Amino acid sequence: MTGYKPHPRGTLLHIYVQPQARKTGFKGLHGEELKIALATPPVKGQANEALITYLSELLGVPEPQIELLTGFQSRHKKVLITGIYIKNFPFAKFVPNR
Repeated sequence: MTGYKPHPRGTLLHIYVQPQARKTGFKGLHGEELKIALATPPVKGQANEALITYLSELLGVPEPQIELLTGFQSRHKKVLITGIYIKNFPFAKFVPNR
């Protein structure tokens, strides 16, 4: 696994979130998950909202196409990106083949 896998509706991301970082951005892999640092604190869902906004901007898809499936109160999250499939997935250039 490389942090993402195909899903019937798009691509499923396995993400490890680092909240309250200095700067929001993609940081590579954390084990088998994509690591994303967020400058937002994990208070009242703010970090989850920031994650969806960041992914929307990074991938160029509207926020309604991004759905947090699991990990609402955890650093380990599963996020579904509808309409973007593995072969077109932009994280592929950052994640080494395994």
